[in-house]
Amino acid sequence: AEAEADELMTRVDSFLEDYSLEGDELAAVDAAPEDLAEEVEAEDDEPVYDDEPEDSFDRYFEEDEEELTRRKARVPLLILYILLAIPVTLLGIALLLIPTALSLALAASILSGGIATLMAAFGGFPVLADFLVVLGSAIVLLAIGLLCLWLFIWFIGGAIVGLIRGVFALGRRWCYEEVPV
Repeated sequence: AEAEADELMTRVDSFLEDYSLEGDELAAVDAAPEDLAEEVEAEDDEPVYDDEPEDSFDRYFEEDEEELTRRKARVPLLILYILLAIPVTLLGIALLLIPTALSLALAASILSGGIATLMAAFGGFPVLADFLVVLGSAIVLLAIGLLCLWLFIWFIGGAIVGLIRGVFALGRRWCYEEVPV
C-alpha cells in the first residue's frame, strides 16, 4: 500500500511540474489583458475578430429623456372607480360562487356514485358481460365527476381570480396616466 501511495505521489508531482506556472509565466499572467491578447494572437497565428462593435451594448444603457415617464393617479376618477368597482366586483364574485358551489356539489355526488358503482362491479357478478358493463359505467361516472371537479377548480382559479385581475387592470388603465418626468 505504501508503494502505491509513493507511486501516486510521484505521478501527482510530475503532473504539477508539467502544468505549474513558473516565475516568468506568473508575471505574464499579471500583465495587462491587452498584452495577453497580443501574446495569444501571436501564438495562434490567427487573427481575433470582434463580431460586435464596441457601442453595441450602449443602446441598452442609454436613457432617452423623452421616454422617461411616471404614473400619476387621477384622484377623483380613482375614488369614483373604487366606489363603483367594489360593489360590482363583489356582485360578480357572488354570481360566480353559485356555479362554483354547484359544480363542487355535482362533482362530489357523481364521484361518490362512481366509487359506489366501482365497488359494486367487484361485488360478484357471475357473468363477465355484467361485470364489464358495470365497470364501464363506473369509469364513465368517475370521468364525469373529475370533469365537474376540474370545472370547480377553474371557477376558483380562473374565473374569480380573472375577474379580480381584470378589475385591477381596468382601474390602472382608466385611473392612471403616464406623465413625463
